[in-house]
Amino acid sequence: MAADASKYGITQPLDEAPPHDGDEDSSAALVTVLKALGVYESAEGSRRRASLIDDVAAECQHWCREEWLLQGNDHDSSPRCELRTFGSVKLDVHTPDADIDLVLVAPRHCTRTAFFDRLAKRLENREDVGEGRVMPVRDAYTPVLKFRMNTTDVDLLFAPLDLEKLPEPLDIMDDSLMNGLDDVSVRSLNGARVAEYLLDLVPDQSVFRVALRAIKKWARCKGLYSNVLGLLGGINCAILVAFVCQKYPLKDPAVVLEKFFRIMEVWEWPNPIMLRQPSADDARAWNPRCVCSVCWGAFDVALRVDGVEAERAATMASSESHRATDAVAVREPDMTPSPRRRQERKRRDAIAATAPSESHDTRYAGSTPATAPTSRPS
Repeated sequence: MAADASKYGITQPLDEAPPHDGDEDSSAALVTVLKALGVYESAEGSRRRASLIDDVAAECQHWCREEWLLQGNDHDSSPRCELRTFGSVKLDVHTPDADIDLVLVAPRHCTRTAFFDRLAKRLENREDVGEGRVMPVRDAYTPVLKFRMNTTDVDLLFAPLDLEKLPEPLDIMDDSLMNGLDDVSVRSLNGARVAEYLLDLVPDQSVFRVALRAIKKWARCKGLYSNVLGLLGGINCAILVAFVCQKYPLKDPAVVLEKFFRIMEVWEWPNPIMLRQPSADDARAWNPRCVCSVCWGAFDVALRVDGVEAERAATMASSESHRATDAVAVREPDMTPSPRRRQERKRRDAIAATAPSESHDTRYAGSTPATAPTSRPS
């Protein structure tokens, strides 16, 4: 547990009391349910995943050395590159079928053009990848190499630093590494840095991981897990759960899961949830007044409809662990409109009927005004 719980987050914790009797049993029951639902990877699966990452790292090292020699440099002085994981794999909350997010951090002699041309070709030459199976996405907001190695999908980003050689050890949290980087390289490196930040900003990483696995499973079951559709993505879930962990730094996972629904239900969206104060010196910091990437209305409605059921299930004693399954189990959605759902539907219909044009109508899609009280969660 955290030695100094008050250092986490922008504001003080809501509750620094130790766990109550039965909380540990409830958390053990929660883990049992999550394992039964298949959200944990087997030991053999973890071994294969680690081996795959090692294989990609070896190919990247060979490519980095070849690029050095192509520029007429001496073989003995060849600098190294380094592969870093991020996303669910780095946070250790990935499912057995999850893809692997990687970023290749390289010295300046490695160029983005060579990354998409020669490294992509090198990967295609592997039997476990295959020719034509590597897809360079050069024009994406964050350029990426997409490929499948054996049965696992891999997203490989590229971040060349403005250095002749990488420092050893490489600390990607060192802000001086960002000097001289273009915005594309900054975004490419951002995923790995954010993952490191998250793990450093939670009081207990093991509690954070169990609660995050539960929330991600819940979001998938409720149709709320889709970053490309503007709903919750992995990083959104991670930030929300980390925030709750900061507010209840000494609690077990089952309690954190319960408090998650209590806090999110009364939160005044779209006010941002922040884990730390942004740096005033960072010109590239995210501006919450300009960016809001999640459809908070849909998230808000789902919390109100299902939150009470989920928080109750998450805190059942181990003797009643079968009830916890209902909080995250895959099941057919209830198509019978509840009174609250009917109310929200009427509100949207009223907006559509009174909008002066179709473009005005679509601005309101998915944005439901918060109607819950804004009382402080217990």
